[in-house]
Amino acid sequence: MVVSTDDEIRSFVEDLKTQPGEDIHLSGGAKLAQTLVRLGLVDEYRFFVYPTYSPGATWYDELKTQQPLDLISSTAFETGAVALYYKPTTS
Repeated sequence: MVVSTDDEIRSFVEDLKTQPGEDIHLSGGAKLAQTLVRLGLVDEYRFFVYPTYSPGATWYDELKTQQPLDLISSTAFETGAVALYYKPTTS
């Protein structure tokens, strides 16, 4: 799928959310992630933290507003990685 406007992205994702099935998994770059967050289309965040660091771009550096998140759960793995599951705060 190739889209270029916010309206097309919003329409596509909202249509996906009405269809039966499991979660929608984002597989794309930082720009797509930032667009979905900015449009309010993200229902849950799954962050994976690995015990290492490296230089690189942040995924959310272009967002202009802060979005509070509520921790739903976390899982620690034997490798030292940690999975963190959040939902946007709705209050």
